[in-house]
Amino acid sequence: MVVSVVALLLAGLAAWGIGALRPGANRPSAEGTAPAGSGPATAPAGGGGTAGAVPPAMLGGWRGTVSQGGDIWIATASMPPVQVDIPPVQFDVTLDIRGGAVHEVIGTSTSSTGCAADLILKVVGIRQIEVQEVDTHRTERCMGAYRLRLTLNDDGTLDYTYDATWVSSRGIATLRRTP
Repeated sequence: MVVSVVALLLAGLAAWGIGALRPGANRPSAEGTAPAGSGPATAPAGGGGTAGAVPPAMLGGWRGTVSQGGDIWIATASMPPVQVDIPPVQFDVTLDIRGGAVHEVIGTSTSSTGCAADLILKVVGIRQIEVQEVDTHRTERCMGAYRLRLTLNDDGTLDYTYDATWVSSRGIATLRRTP
């Protein structure tokens, strides 16, 4: 039973372009919290618009290469966890963060796989936000991230992370500002 489930899963991943799928498409959520006392802020040089709930230093264009792959664990209530090795995959991503409020579109995401998505702000922290990608242009390799974490680093880069799902492994990247 376990072998047949794993075989079907791997066949499905191969058919959809292993690792190029990104977690959780088009699943609206009521999650998210607005930060206490947040208000409009001015964008830094190179950014555009006002930050709203988004940390102002995140505004503007960002680009980097997302890496997926490696070992993932698959389990259900009816079977024990099984470790599966997914071949590594990389693709380029570009973000344009314009700012806004929780539950609003705060920017866009495009990738070298032909995908495009709106970024909907879900959770805000001092140096981190969580957004949901809602696809605006799809190919067979697209699936918007249900929870994409963006974290501002001390060196001015932006960490880009989403968790593994049933159809994709974890994705990580370090984004740099676009000129």
